[in-house]
Amino acid sequence: MASRQLDLFSSPADVALQPLRVTPLPDVGSLIERIGSDENWQERTLSEVLELWPCLYDEYVQVLLEPRKQAEEWFKQNGTHYATASPATRQHYRREHAALTDAKNLFHSILYGLYSQRMETLFAQAKQRLISKGLTEVALEGCEEFFNDVFQRPYYPDLGKRLPQLMDDLAVEYARLVT
Repeated sequence: MASRQLDLFSSPADVALQPLRVTPLPDVGSLIERIGSDENWQERTLSEVLELWPCLYDEYVQVLLEPRKQAEEWFKQNGTHYATASPATRQHYRREHAALTDAKNLFHSILYGLYSQRMETLFAQAKQRLISKGLTEVALEGCEEFFNDVFQRPYYPDLGKRLPQLMDDLAVEYARLVT
């Protein structure tokens, strides 16, 4: 009678082995560079700023969602079955999912944080213009909401204006509305 030795490193014949998937992550520096500095935003128009957000979101955040979902699905299907995947493979996909989740969160927070910071700088410049026109703190309470409203629902003529000119125009308009 032939003895059969247990081979711990073999896989069942009906399971096709696939190479481990590793998703390349985008570069953080390129995201920061693409957003630009406060000085760069002084040269941009409102339409350029509004078009930039979805482009950057697609390139740096959305691109990670599908591979993250695939790693999650792979782990759901193969994560508990020793016959379909080795412990090292399961650990790899667990790490891949964690890395993609962390990268997605990192890129989203950088994008949102820098975009918000640039917007706050623009709003602060317009607020300073309002203060120089003699508006009080009480009159300034709703100005950021007013500015934000214009950015969320811009009028067509405002889209082609450079941001400093737009903020000047908004400051004049807001001063006219509250006085």
